[in-house]
Amino acid sequence: KTLTEEVGDKMKVLFLGGVFDDSHNVEIISKTKTYVEYAANNFQRKIIEGLRLCGVSVQVISAPFIGAYPQAYKDIFFRGFNHKIKDESGYKYAHFNNIWGIRNPSRRRGVQKLLKDFINDNDEEKLIIVYTPHTPLIQAANYAKKKDAKIKICLVIPDLPQYMNLSSHVPRLYSILKKYDIWTFMKESRTVDSYIILTKQMAIPLAIGKRPYAVIEGIYEKLDYSLTKNNDGIVRIVYTGRLERNFGILNLIKAFSLLEDENLRLVICGGGEAKNEVEAASVKDRRIEYKGQVSSDIARRHILEGDILVNPRQNNSDYTKYSFPSKIIDYLSTGNSVVAYKLDGMPEEYKNFIYFVPDNTIETLAATIKKVIYSTNESRTNKSKAGMKYLENHLSKRNVAKTILELNNMRI
Repeated sequence: KTLTEEVGDKMKVLFLGGVFDDSHNVEIISKTKTYVEYAANNFQRKIIEGLRLCGVSVQVISAPFIGAYPQAYKDIFFRGFNHKIKDESGYKYAHFNNIWGIRNPSRRRGVQKLLKDFINDNDEEKLIIVYTPHTPLIQAANYAKKKDAKIKICLVIPDLPQYMNLSSHVPRLYSILKKYDIWTFMKESRTVDSYIILTKQMAIPLAIGKRPYAVIEGIYEKLDYSLTKNNDGIVRIVYTGRLERNFGILNLIKAFSLLEDENLRLVICGGGEAKNEVEAASVKDRRIEYKGQVSSDIARRHILEGDILVNPRQNNSDYTKYSFPSKIIDYLSTGNSVVAYKLDGMPEEYKNFIYFVPDNTIETLAATIKKVIYSTNESRTNKSKAGMKYLENHLSKRNVAKTILELNNMRI
């Protein structure tokens, strides 16, 4: 049989996460007060597309990863997106009360309502792929599993729950509630059948034990390289993502200030706690271009147009053992030069693709960027090609989806 026939006959697959279709970008950006979870959204979308490339007619149920009211999002209730916008994704969006502190139980109930058809389906085998250690989602998946013992659960863990908020100022009440949430998640995760984790070190704190798991640090998506770069003599250094102090964005700005060349530009896209400081820096130094919170399509255009892409997150805390920034895969996918720190969770192969910053001083970050600027085109191209080859061979959407299916005993 073909792959499509095997999957169609054997297993019903449902993806459960917080994904949203790109058609809603304008609405989400206009209502978001902090940052939009585009990295998470892109990761989920790639899993779904990979499953479809494998012939899986995957169902998608989503409680979108929007911020909580009132600090991070304008809506008290989420009742779906603007009905006038054409959404052809086929995603089913759960409705929920979005008030911080009480929204998680509401998200769980909203998802459970949408799971009824999947539960009642009589297929021989069923798989729920849950994205991220978000307690309401794993609770809803367990609800389905209790109703139908044929259901398997595969949990995708991009970050450990204790490291999902790395802001420098975390309210005490949040910390208390988060400890309870982690305890609840660990209890609920005992019924998970298989895991996808981003670093091998994650297996121990997750108490995976003898259950099957696979390490997949990200998902590669071939980008549109038809874009013509500017031939204006300007070298563009680009950062896209959350503007968190702990992620090193202010260090990058300080390092850039040490590079005095007037033909350099630092392009920054994103939102977060350091937004005001980034804006102030862009006023002080006209070479810094802060684009604000932009859609994933626009961010992708900026990294394609860039010359050097930087991830300034340092390897200076425990969480880096349990983290692989998705922007590393996005950056490498462009074929442009990438500057980053060697995080503990990164496989050794990445030393062949990335210009690693050898220590945590601002001066060394600046020196590494300068080294790339003045490297020969040949050496930069060879490094980029090696990275692209690795991504194509190991982390394509289809290969990742095959890994998930094989992990759950689907013969393909």
